[in-house]
Amino acid sequence: MTDTKTRDQELLEEFQAGLEKDGPVVLVKRIVELEEQVKALTADQAGLEMLATDAENRVGATDEYLLSELEALGYPRNGGPEDATPAQKAIFALTGVMKDRDDARAEAKSADKARAKIERASAPAKPRKLGEIAESKQLTGDELREAIEEAETVEIAFSDGDREIGTIAPAIVSGDAWKVHPRGLMLAKPVTIEGSGAPSSVEIGGYALLIDGKQVAWSERSDKLRVAPGQRVDLVDDIIF
Repeated sequence: MTDTKTRDQELLEEFQAGLEKDGPVVLVKRIVELEEQVKALTADQAGLEMLATDAENRVGATDEYLLSELEALGYPRNGGPEDATPAQKAIFALTGVMKDRDDARAEAKSADKARAKIERASAPAKPRKLGEIAESKQLTGDELREAIEEAETVEIAFSDGDREIGTIAPAIVSGDAWKVHPRGLMLAKPVTIEGSGAPSSVEIGGYALLIDGKQVAWSERSDKLRVAPGQRVDLVDDIIF
């Protein structure tokens, strides 16, 4: 009686015959390696999840810190747009704080600029030619006020009527130091001048107004003012352009 093998049986026998004797061992080792890799990947995944959780906690802590800082700055926790993140709210708040700071600085600077000050400049190394100027170069009224407001430096120099008196230091004027007078624009702050240690007196014949180094106005005195060496003279409501 002849045994008849099915095709499946034949294929199974061919497969078993083709296996190396160490085949099963190699297969088991490979399976173990694959299992270790799976475990490693699982561990990595757990690590990543841990890092993600830690990062989320840190973000939460940062958000709480930012929110508390906003409250400390006087901004409510729900300030800003409804959908703003705490970081966005912080930026919004800090922008407001910086604007408040800048506004305060600008206000202080403006107040300081508005404060009238008279300072003594250095005596010129060489006396300038200062006296009466052409009518076309003389500023008066609104033009003079605007020029003073926009100027970097406003200077009053003392002249004998033709040339600057080199022994009397010019006065630097800043701030709201002027007021309207029937005769023009008057310096409302007193100016103290002092004669130098020169052996002789000098005579002031008028005042030259210079804006950023350029003479724009001249005020001639009705009588010359004599200043002796070492003498101090206060000019009050006397300088009008």
